[in-house]
Amino acid sequence: MLISAMIYLNIQFTKEKKEFKFKISFLEKIIEEISRSKMINENQLQLNDQLQKSLKEKNTNLNDQIYDLNYEMFEILSKNKLL
Repeated sequence: MLISAMIYLNIQFTKEKKEFKFKISFLEKIIEEISRSKMINENQLQLNDQLQKSLKEKNTNLNDQIYDLNYEMFEILSKNKLL
């Protein structure tokens, strides 16, 4: 009787161990997917930050160029007495 109980418990333990390994494997896959998703999101944020920085620089440059063109236009108009 004791031996059969031990065999039964050993079989149950083996089944539970296999089930636990399966669950752990499934959870590891989920963690990997979440990690990949997190990396993608971080890369997108980094690109977004770089894009914002680049746009600010371009905007500043464009503003300077517009100012210079306006100044030049007023000088030409002044020289030709069109103001």
